[in-house]
Amino acid sequence: MTHDSVLMVTARVDSSGARVVPVGEVVMDTADRLRGVLLNALGRRPTALTVDLGEVSFLDSTGIAVLVQGYRLAVEFAVPMTVVNFRPPVRQVLELSGVLPLLEGEQ
Repeated sequence: MTHDSVLMVTARVDSSGARVVPVGEVVMDTADRLRGVLLNALGRRPTALTVDLGEVSFLDSTGIAVLVQGYRLAVEFAVPMTVVNFRPPVRQVLELSGVLPLLEGEQ
């Protein structure tokens, strides 16, 4: 069975900060789309960055790597980054990988 993953990503950057909202699956063949939007948003040096995963149905190790990369770049740019609105399967993957506390801002 062939499965084509779909991911749409929107971003809003204004004086209150940046909000990135991916919709769909963040997997190997879609993760670059999220990476590009995160890097673009961070490049605009927002006051803060929120990544809303409420519409992400699945996240694999590539997606986790993109979120960690975004987090590291946010730290480098001194931009607070928080990831919010996890669906249970996404939360579980982030918990099992050990990165959930980092992304929730509990470090």
